[in-house]
Amino acid sequence: MRIGKHLIISLFSLLLYLLVPYGTNWELTVVCFIIFLLISYDLLKEDFKNKNYITFNSIFLVSFFLTTFAFPVFILASDSVFNQFVDLNFLVQFVDFKYLSRGVFLSLLAISIYAAAYQGYMSKHKKNIKGISHRVFRKVTIDVWLAIVLLVTIFNAYYSLQTYGVTNLQQNAYVYDILKASLVLSYLSRLPDVSQRPIGFDKFGYFIKSNFFPIIVSLISILLFLYFGVRNLAISVFLILAIVMVVYYTKISLKYVLALAVVGTISLYVIRETRHSDSSIMNSGISSAVAASNTSQTPVLFLFSDLIGACQELSLGIEIKDRTGYQNPEQIVLLPFLPFPVLPSLMSDVLWDESYQKATSANILNEYMLSSTNKQATYGKHCVSDLYMKWGVIGIIVFFALLGRISATTNANQWRNYYSAASLITLVSLSLFLARGSLIDLIRPLSYVCVMVWLFSRKSNIVLTNKKI
Repeated sequence: MRIGKHLIISLFSLLLYLLVPYGTNWELTVVCFIIFLLISYDLLKEDFKNKNYITFNSIFLVSFFLTTFAFPVFILASDSVFNQFVDLNFLVQFVDFKYLSRGVFLSLLAISIYAAAYQGYMSKHKKNIKGISHRVFRKVTIDVWLAIVLLVTIFNAYYSLQTYGVTNLQQNAYVYDILKASLVLSYLSRLPDVSQRPIGFDKFGYFIKSNFFPIIVSLISILLFLYFGVRNLAISVFLILAIVMVVYYTKISLKYVLALAVVGTISLYVIRETRHSDSSIMNSGISSAVAASNTSQTPVLFLFSDLIGACQELSLGIEIKDRTGYQNPEQIVLLPFLPFPVLPSLMSDVLWDESYQKATSANILNEYMLSSTNKQATYGKHCVSDLYMKWGVIGIIVFFALLGRISATTNANQWRNYYSAASLITLVSLSLFLARGSLIDLIRPLSYVCVMVWLFSRKSNIVLTNKKI
């Protein structure tokens, strides 16, 4: 019944997209938001019932809400409140609301397709309990590999900074994905059995003691990325540490999750505002970064400017596709080659005489803004408009169905085999920024972590069981 309900919602959202005329359509946006809340409840209620608060669904859905619904539903509706702090007319001058509402309709389609695919697999999984796959890891080899990767990452970050002036270049992302995959592998190699929690009186203490080396590497990585102002990588590494602890060692209370969210939001707010300035943590230290964050702009603008930026990316992506057509759809042939460094760019240069980076949605958005408004923009991308620009409605349906299936598979089998466990941890590590990114970005990290599980382990045995885990 759940699957049918989500499919009906997807049909409803598709009809909104096809039949509703271009316009602001605030009322329909609110309707879509209410339906999104119902979908979120359906996806989260089982996890929250079992006190699993840190999951891919919980983080991704919160991020999806912030990047899609928060601005059009709440901030615009409360413009009389916000106008006393900041000129909303100036902030939203590059958001075309007739395209934004269409973006909301397509976002509801995306999340309903995800929910249908997720619930479809979960309902079948409960009826088909399979055996538990055990693997033996070469822990010492993995730790040596992790130490080498950390050193390479540090060198790469400084080299990128000296050469290009930034440390989070897309062409170097494979280095950071290898580091994260190596961390996941190091944590998993210390589990005596993926099918049960380690036995210990103090499970948090046991987690620290058993995972001392990968924890130290995680903290070094987090501090390194915070120093450079690369907040998405710092959060990804922290989430790897957190999800391993709460899934395989000890649960965490909701009040601690909320406290961490508040502290993290404040920290990211400081990093975001100062990461490219002379008052950054790297250039002037933490105290100067905090001071600059307190004085450089209106505080209310700090809290909501990212949400406005996300909606700009959503509406602009829809506008570009509707006005000018598909953007580089032929590059779908490069997807299997994304895990390989340099190869996608070389193939793009040879096949279409265009660099792979130039064909990304973020670059297209920035060039569109420059040509249409003469404004130099530094946009990212929205996961829905990114797919829509490349492959239209079909792309949204296919990729969100795949995401739902992958998420359900890893969640259902996290206690059964190490491939699912590693993939689950990787998904959670990417969950916060995935909504304001591209689902295509999942290909490389998931490939790396699965290859590393295969490369650094050997199969031990298969234990058949009829018990539900």
